[in-house]
Amino acid sequence: MDSKRSCVLVLVSSLGAKSISIDEMLAQDKQLKLISTFSYINIHNKSYTLNALPYALPNNMGFVNIPLLGYQNTNEDYLNLSLYARYGISSRLEVFSTLSGFYQHSKLDTNGTFSTHNRMDFSSLNLGTLFLAKKEGKYPALMLGVSADAMDKTYFTRTFKSLQYFKSYSFFATSYYTSDPIVFLLQAGFRLNTPKRAFGYILDNGEIFTLSPTIYFAVNPYVSLHFGVRYQYQSKDFLNKTALNMQGSTVSYTFGVAYELKHRLIVFGDVEKLDTSLYTSNTISLSISYRI
Repeated sequence: MDSKRSCVLVLVSSLGAKSISIDEMLAQDKQLKLISTFSYINIHNKSYTLNALPYALPNNMGFVNIPLLGYQNTNEDYLNLSLYARYGISSRLEVFSTLSGFYQHSKLDTNGTFSTHNRMDFSSLNLGTLFLAKKEGKYPALMLGVSADAMDKTYFTRTFKSLQYFKSYSFFATSYYTSDPIVFLLQAGFRLNTPKRAFGYILDNGEIFTLSPTIYFAVNPYVSLHFGVRYQYQSKDFLNKTALNMQGSTVSYTFGVAYELKHRLIVFGDVEKLDTSLYTSNTISLSISYRI
């Protein structure tokens, strides 16, 4: 493996996505890639009104909405498991699909009285496509993509939930440039949500814009490190025209490592920290990628 290949070992092909090399940021023609990701997220909810958080999954898996109890001083332990498949239609075009589920343990502090709540459920089925618009050369490479939540489990309240179909869409772009042994990468994404209806409720989640500059560094031909900043702007969520959260911006910091165990098999580890006026969150993710 040459230094250029290693320095892009953890390059991102879209929102939160990792890849193997410049030539393999897309699944190659008629090639199948399988990725499994386990994420642990600890959330401390400081707000009474905040009832869900959008979380960008690793490995180009789209978003999941983490349901919260909607009470102040709530500690949430959220475990997400995602299975992700990528297939190369051609050397510049791939399609992908993600299936996600979760387990959640919530601890509520009400004036010194503690109570716990547990739930395990299906999260979402996401479908999408990714296109290499420009290969890297004298100028940076450019990749474009779009995905949709074909099906997702929406919690309107703590007790009322419903399956929703094709209500959320993501549009994203990634540009990167290599200067051995460093890769400079910039990602931008837009999340469009349409109103969801069930049980007499109308839930209208806000739109989300993200911008993520990241630097990747090759430690050796098999190990890469990266550090990045993710800026996110989200408009208000509404439930029956009542605002559930404040409109505003957040900034999180990420650090990750990738290790190629053997040909076709790569392990990724990532941590992310975020602190806002409404909540704090700490995330640890582990992904395993296998190329068939």
